[in-house]
Amino acid sequence: MENFAAQELLHSSDSPVYAWNERTSEIEFIITEGRSIIPVEVKSGKRTKAKSLRQYILKYSPEKAYILSGSKHFNTDRNISRIPLYYAGKI
Repeated sequence: MENFAAQELLHSSDSPVYAWNERTSEIEFIITEGRSIIPVEVKSGKRTKAKSLRQYILKYSPEKAYILSGSKHFNTDRNISRIPLYYAGKI
């Protein structure tokens, strides 16, 4: 799933894709949109807790964040958008 997401993110943007990790927390992808830095977490299941993403948000307060997952549904809660993996190239 991470390889698919990486290919889609790289193909859909001219900006580089980064990763972030600190201690036991890891965010698979960090993308830029203008001057904004956006974390993108990839989860294989339909139910996701995304503890690392929550740690990143607490530390850096990004304007928005994405969770790509195996779910077919879109959902936005505050600044976190949960979207299907197949939509990775559209973010």
